[in-house]
Amino acid sequence: MSSNVNMVRASELFIQLAPYFSTLYSSSERFFFSYPVPHPSVHPGEHRGWWASLAPTGDGFVLHTACGVRSCRGIWLDRSLLPDEAQEVNREHQAFLRQLEAICHQQGWPLIRRG
Repeated sequence: MSSNVNMVRASELFIQLAPYFSTLYSSSERFFFSYPVPHPSVHPGEHRGWWASLAPTGDGFVLHTACGVRSCRGIWLDRSLLPDEAQEVNREHQAFLRQLEAICHQQGWPLIRRG
């Protein structure tokens, strides 16, 4: 589906969502956000956290998001978090979603959540 969203303007606004915005994984076709929480792990370099992918569609965006584990290679895996890990991850995830929803609302961009 084609998009009517001004991607330059969207990029300017979404970059303000630091530290969540990822320039490394974002592109001209989607925006990527993540928040790896350092947590003691049996696997060095692994982090618990969340990720979100935002793709333009029509006049707004489709949001795919999940909590899980980022491997030492930087790949997000959809895995359940332990209760002590989930509290901080969920707090940061909800803070990000509130900020994202506010930006989209101010711009008149519908936000469709998936996953």
